[in-house]
Formats: sequence, C-alpha cells, structure tokens
Amino acid sequence: FTIRCRFLTGIFLSINFCKFVKTKKAKKMRKPLLLFFLITVHFYHSQFRNSLFDDHQVNVALKGGLDLPSYDNQTKYIDYKPNLNLGLSADYYFSWIGLGVGADYLSNNPTSTYPTGNLYLGNAKLSDPTFTDHKIQRSFLGISPNFGCILTDYLGLTFKLKGGISTIKGGETSLVSSNNATVYQLNFHKGYDEKSIFSGKAELEFNWFFSENVGLNVGGYY
Repeated sequence: FTIRCRFLTGIFLSINFCKFVKTKKAKKMRKPLLLFFLITVHFYHSQFRNSLFDDHQVNVALKGGLDLPSYDNQTKYIDYKPNLNLGLSADYYFSWIGLGVGADYLSNNPTSTYPTGNLYLGNAKLSDPTFTDHKIQRSFLGISPNFGCILTDYLGLTFKLKGGISTIKGGETSLVSSNNATVYQLNFHKGYDEKSIFSGKAELEFNWFFSENVGLNVGGYY
C-alpha cells in the first residue's frame, strides 16, 4: 500500500535558489523567506501536473506491506512467518523512463515445524520441547532504472530493477527437550549476521492517482 505525492519542476527551481542564496552568503534573517519560497514553488508547480503523460516528474512514495520470506539455510523444520515490510522511495521520470532510489526495512519471525508429539530417547519419554527464537531484521538500499507503461491520465504500471546492498541480522532458533536433569537439543540454527551484501530487487507496481498529487499503489517484488 503506497501513498504518493508528485511535484514538477518546482523542486529543481527551489534547489537552484538554495544554491544561489548560499553563494551570496545570505544572512539568517532570510531563512523564513527562503522557506516560504520553497513551499510556494512546490505548491504552485504541482498544479501543472495534469496527467501521468507529463514529462519530468518527481515521485515520492511511502510503502507498507507484507513480506513473504524464503531462506535456504539447509536447516530442517524451520519456517518463517510473513511479516512487516516498510519502504521509502524517490523517483525522477524523464518521460516513460526514469531513475529511482529506495530503502526498505523487513522483519520476520522463525517458527518450528519439528514433530514434537511423543518424543522418546530409548524408553525414556522426553518433556514437551521449548522453542526459542530471535526475529530476523533486514534492510535494503538500492538504485534503479524505472520503466513506465501509462494506461490513462491517472493509471499506470511501473517496473523497477534495483541493485544495491542489504544487511540481515537475527534468526537464531533453538528447540530443546529434557529428561530429568539432562537437556537435549533437538534442533538449532545459528541465525544470520551479514552486512553489505550485494542484492538485486525486481518490482512491479500499479499506480492510481485519484487527484493531481496523491495516489495509491499496489505491487509485488522479488
């Protein structure tokens, strides 16, 4: 689920204006005037975006959704629950093609599928197992070329092919049982602690702008 806001050339005019003021060594008293100029230019130029067919658009998006994880860790009887996915992206479109940058935070919890009914060690029955786990936290930062397919003035499809770096941490699991004072470890996974992993991400998005500046987005990624 995504809420988006679009601006036209106002953001570029405001950046240039900031640089001009800096080179002239403006005094602190000009800051309120500069802020007013930025807000005014953003609002004023945003009104000229009539449809998705317009060129030179800036797109800012906040995302929230469900992550469906798949970890090939060679450990049996461990599965991972779908959980939170949050993201932020900014894209610039020349026309139907553009460039983008995005960041994501993802979190998942492990779960055990180990068969725990009627556990015996020889003739000795083991107690009901205790499962402990630590959630997995992932982050991703990447850049991408974007390719758009505009359907109508307010409907469009976008394909993004991102490359970047990821981190992953957590996911340690342990399943133990006991017989009298003896503790038996039935299953274990040490989890993850990896940084700066080169990663790729493919996204397909469907966009619907119900006003000139704000819209909704639904999509999927791998």
